[in-house]
Amino acid sequence: MCSSDLRRHCALAGQIGTIVVAAGLLVFALIYFFRSPGHSGPSPTVSTLAKTPMPDPSRVAQCESKLQGVYREQLITGDADSRQRAAAELYNQSLNESDPAMELASLRLAAQLVVEASDFSRAMEICDRMAARFDMDALPVKAALLSQAAGYAHTAKSQADLAELCVTAGFQAIAVDDYSIINTIAAPAKSA
Repeated sequence: MCSSDLRRHCALAGQIGTIVVAAGLLVFALIYFFRSPGHSGPSPTVSTLAKTPMPDPSRVAQCESKLQGVYREQLITGDADSRQRAAAELYNQSLNESDPAMELASLRLAAQLVVEASDFSRAMEICDRMAARFDMDALPVKAALLSQAAGYAHTAKSQADLAELCVTAGFQAIAVDDYSIINTIAAPAKSA
């Protein structure tokens, strides 16, 4: 196949991908905007547990710095497997952590490590855990991680996973009327 045919096929594939993402956003927007306010479906589940207030940012930074020292090897020279193991260890530690700042720092570092290991879905799950535990908006955290993820999406599968997660995060942003974050989320989807 000559290079001009290859370029034409790649351009066509890019256009198809853009159309699919646009169609998905359109469908979601239609469902969101035209749903009836008095629908008779099940009511959303409300958590009876109060969320923990966000810890002091300087305290979280201190805890993150301490954890980065402990996991320095995985952060600098670790392969995907060692980063996954370190992230799992940090996540498990966060479940039993009594210090909210250390808990949040553990989750943030775990999310960073799984992004660097190209496990973008796990990073979004960790963000959801942060949002469930702390009184915070997880969308900016997800957007930042997805932006970083673009640099670690080297295979076709990881690029497809990243694009799918960006679309999902975009839908979440639309659902809460946070349109300012959509450009941040759309950039990695375009690169994937």
